[in-house]
Amino acid sequence: MVAPFLTTKLYIPPVRPEMVSRPRLIERLNAGLHHRLILISAPAGFGKTTLLSEWVHDLETRFFPENLVSGPPRPVAWISLDEGDNDPIRFWAYVVAALQTIPGLNEAGVGEAPLAALRSPQPPPITSLLTALINEIALIPDHFAIVLDDYHLITAHKIHDGLTFLLDHLPPQMHLVITTRSDPFLPLSRLRARGQMIDIRADDLRFSPQETTTFLNQVMGLALSGDQVVTLGTRTEGWIAGLQLAALSVQSQEDTAGFISAFTGDDRYIADYLVDEVLAQRPKGTKDFLLQTSILDRLTGPLCDAITGFSPLVGEGQGEGSGQAILERLEQANLFIVPLDNRRRWYRYHHLFADLLRQRLEESTTPQDIKSLHQRASQWYEENDFLIEAVEHRLAAGDHDDVMRLIEQHAEEMFQRSQLNTLIGWWAQLPQELVTSRPKLCMIYAWAWLATGHPGETEICLQAIERALGTKMGGLYAERDGAQVLPPAARATLVEVAVVRTQLAVGRGNIPETLKLSRLVLPYLEEDEGPYLYNSPKDSRTVVLFTVGLAHKFMRELSAADRALSDAATLGQEQGNVHIVALAFGYLASVQVIQGHLRQAVQTCQRGLQLVREMAGRRSPLSGLVQAVLGSLLYEKNDLEAALHNFQEGIAVAKPWNNWEALVPGYAGLARVRAAQGDWQGAFTALDELAALGQNNPEAVMPAVESFRATLWAAQGEVEAAHRWAQASGLGGDGELIYLRERETIILARVLIAQKNWDEATRLIDRLLDATETGERWGHVIELLILRALVRSAQGKQDEALEPLTRAFTLAEPGGYVRTFVDEGKPVAALLRQLPVAPYRDQILSAFSKSEEQGGRGAEERRDLPAPLFPRTPALVEPLSKRELEVLRLLQTELSGPEIARELTIGLSTVRTHTKNIYSKLNVNNRRAAVNRAEELDLI
Repeated sequence: MVAPFLTTKLYIPPVRPEMVSRPRLIERLNAGLHHRLILISAPAGFGKTTLLSEWVHDLETRFFPENLVSGPPRPVAWISLDEGDNDPIRFWAYVVAALQTIPGLNEAGVGEAPLAALRSPQPPPITSLLTALINEIALIPDHFAIVLDDYHLITAHKIHDGLTFLLDHLPPQMHLVITTRSDPFLPLSRLRARGQMIDIRADDLRFSPQETTTFLNQVMGLALSGDQVVTLGTRTEGWIAGLQLAALSVQSQEDTAGFISAFTGDDRYIADYLVDEVLAQRPKGTKDFLLQTSILDRLTGPLCDAITGFSPLVGEGQGEGSGQAILERLEQANLFIVPLDNRRRWYRYHHLFADLLRQRLEESTTPQDIKSLHQRASQWYEENDFLIEAVEHRLAAGDHDDVMRLIEQHAEEMFQRSQLNTLIGWWAQLPQELVTSRPKLCMIYAWAWLATGHPGETEICLQAIERALGTKMGGLYAERDGAQVLPPAARATLVEVAVVRTQLAVGRGNIPETLKLSRLVLPYLEEDEGPYLYNSPKDSRTVVLFTVGLAHKFMRELSAADRALSDAATLGQEQGNVHIVALAFGYLASVQVIQGHLRQAVQTCQRGLQLVREMAGRRSPLSGLVQAVLGSLLYEKNDLEAALHNFQEGIAVAKPWNNWEALVPGYAGLARVRAAQGDWQGAFTALDELAALGQNNPEAVMPAVESFRATLWAAQGEVEAAHRWAQASGLGGDGELIYLRERETIILARVLIAQKNWDEATRLIDRLLDATETGERWGHVIELLILRALVRSAQGKQDEALEPLTRAFTLAEPGGYVRTFVDEGKPVAALLRQLPVAPYRDQILSAFSKSEEQGGRGAEERRDLPAPLFPRTPALVEPLSKRELEVLRLLQTELSGPEIARELTIGLSTVRTHTKNIYSKLNVNNRRAAVNRAEELDLI
């Protein structure tokens, strides 16, 4: 949900009649409409905004002259950015709102659905929203541009990432224009290299001698000689703001020649001098107004009145001394003020002028008076429901108690609007000793840190709450055991602390601690009465019941987990807790997958996503788990494209909140799809991305990354690399079977098979089968039966191999398993053909053929077929580089990827990059095929 729009941010600044026309730059901007990006990058005061204002007017009069009387259609949308736009939700909401000011887009309803999604309590991931927006824009035939003015104020990397995504997929009829004081964190080099952008820099914007003459003598009304014009132009280096300041000073000088002769110094000193000169010529009342209102990013009459203390009589708000009247006079005097709407209600100072006014204010005013100005501004913003601006001015005033009051009063609103980045940003600006002395504020921040994936900061908040109370959670245990009775407020606070800690414990995989805490707090949450800090007992109880469901899952109590998660989903739906609903359905589906109930799991995922959309208008940021599970189910059905879509969507949803519950299965699923498509480099890249994301939480991420890498190594025949993982894993063929590491243990069995260690592999598979059958984990049972069949087949025991395969087939048919068979390749296909003809058998065999076409492992098995006598592939279009040839020669050996890296003294990722390039140039998808193709071409 986003705050109400400040519509003045979307107004295009009007063209000043006294401006200097710049046709050479207008033509460059017009040429930029053949590119994706127009970047205008220069320091303050170089006329960036003024130039664009003229350009927009030129576009309107050139392309829509017939509509000038009634008001031309806008081929350009505009956003005047400020520091408050660093919240991604707010930023993109303004982008969509700006696009809707273009009649063609507005009439077509472009942006309505994305804007509604952003206004929902749980907005979608930005990439999904932008994808929908881009698809809508692609249907609009007319060209248009959107201007992001003052983009240097944007520092949030998530916004830069989103804008990069937009630029990468920009429809050809849409063009982005950015003005900034410094180059943005966008892929500018790539865009330049591809001819997709143009630059306009400070050197381009500087006034030429002719433009300087026009400005000083015609616009500013001076009668300067050619030499005097050259002097001012040279000493300001064409800096437009400096020229304007100089001209204002010259207007009040009797000795013009002497003033210009003495006009010297660097920009900072010139600016200080000119501000003094300009301010000295203003009436005292106007001068005070300028200084006092310089603390504001935007100005409107009532706000200025609140700042200056002006109190107009009823009906006299437009009086001579009112803020509105002064703003209009300043505009008429061309005193560095820019109107932001057509009604002349909102204005802003030229940024440089505002900076200099603030500097002068600090020099001429006491800190207490400046503090008072910020307090008045904050009060006005608070009364007019501008929460972020109210907080920012309270921070500037150092009124930390009021800041904390505002946060506590409006925290729920900020959670609903997904403004957690803004909320967390204020944390660092508050004195920690004050924050940590307020239990409610710490609880708000504990949930904010937890929701955004910062367990360490969450624990800091919880410890601060305990210090403020003077007691720790041990007090709850003591009360439970009858050793003491806590005051109601302290008891309620400690219960909330314990609830948060259940989430921290389950996030660490500490199931005993999770169960211990859950059992402790559940009796306290039966009643929905009494004091609490942030979450009511009813809401907390739902969270804990969900956590108990997870604990049952991790303790192999799948039926109990199914019941508990179903109950949590029902309660969450009744309470409108979309996050619990999303997580409960995701984990419920994962339990059903383990039980082998695939069709039921698909229905659970679909129902969960439907409920989330109904409750939130879109989806919860925590629904990534549901999509990751659905992706795995679609993968099992051999619908790789749909699986890929769900994995990517789930990752996009989970990333902003660092939700590892979704990111780990999402990236692992992405790697599986890439491998099935024959893109081994893409599979490893997916795992590398997950490892990079998980650097701050390696315990939750790296075991999964390394074990799945071992799976890929074993599948590729890189036995040594897979063996090194097995040795480092701490697992052994005869070691204790650990339920929470069951997936890793099955991978160990695969490594043993790759090593052709048939006896040890058989013993481990048999032990795993006993455990999984006892626990009714039928998904793993099916996989292990297929592995048992593969081992027997490899040993030449074809008849004995059919028995476990037949049983796997029988167990798999009700769930419709496909990829579990197909991923094992040609040997399993050969065994399946020996089974009696049946529709399900034919469905799986058909999937083997489809897999070969897609380039999956089925295609990899074709490497054993003889090469055709007359190769159909043409000669290389692009030759291999010297380093690629070196890698290719080593690919024909038995060396693994890491061993090739050591041999060539390069990184493993570099080997993978070269390998991917080799596959692409040779038009193959695996190592053996690359070697065969290279031999055909006499490359090795």
